Amino acid sequence: MKRLLYILLGIITLSSCSSTYYYYSTLSTNDEGIDRDEIGSFIFDTDTIQVVYSFKGQDGPIQISIHNKLDMPMYIDWSRSAILINDVATSYMGEKSTLNSYRVAATTTTGYEYDPSYVSFVPPMRKIEHCNLWLSNLNFDYIDKKEYTNTSISNRSSQAMKVKMLNFSEENSPLFFESYLTIFLEDGTTYAITQSFYIARLIRAKRLAPNELANDFSQRNDLMFTLIQANNKGWEVAAIGGIIIGSTILDAVFNSH
Repeated sequence: MKRLLYILLGIITLSSCSSTYYYYSTLSTNDEGIDRDEIGSFIFDTDTIQVVYSFKGQDGPIQISIHNKLDMPMYIDWSRSAILINDVATSYMGEKSTLNSYRVAATTTTGYEYDPSYVSFVPPMRKIEHCNLWLSNLNFDYIDKKEYTNTSISNRSSQAMKVKMLNFSEENSPLFFESYLTIFLEDGTTYAITQSFYIARLIRAKRLAPNELANDFSQRNDLMFTLIQANNKGWEVAAIGGIIIGSTILDAVFNSH
């Protein structure tokens, strides 16, 4: 039993050595029609509409604010709006449906057919906010660690924390995507707007959690983060009694009797 206890203690120690890596991605755009504010929001602004994008948070929640500048109602058809990544479209309706798989249930006086359950009404001179998709399941482990540059950023206590950083252009970015929105008005006008985004900077940190970031960095709307749990490689694990035990060690324990 003593031998088994020592082995289990060793396993627990090994398990505690697993590390969590944080990947902080700064998004950018080369679209001429998009401006940026002081906290990194992406702003598309015309005489009729203002669209503001924010990606702040874990796995990049796609937060869209739409301001109707007209004196007539505006409608956003999410069934015909999507995020496009590597030429694959994901509807802004999320898991309810795929792009263009909507049922027609209403028609405007000008003949535009739409499903009211997938359309947002924006009153004159008002705005709405929408968030139904995330840039999740991003994995940056394939990037060669030798490509990173050693640098440091400040935490909330103004201490310099060592991190690894890598900059990208639009052409070599690990993530490039477009937002496509379909908009129609009561007077029959229908149009679409498209904005593109890409990861311009990637920071890999081992000991700098999101709640430890300096406020001027953590509160930016162009910053998202991804958590990667680094387990002990080569282990085949099973949960027994709440303890994670490597199958190789289990064999050693029970075959020793």
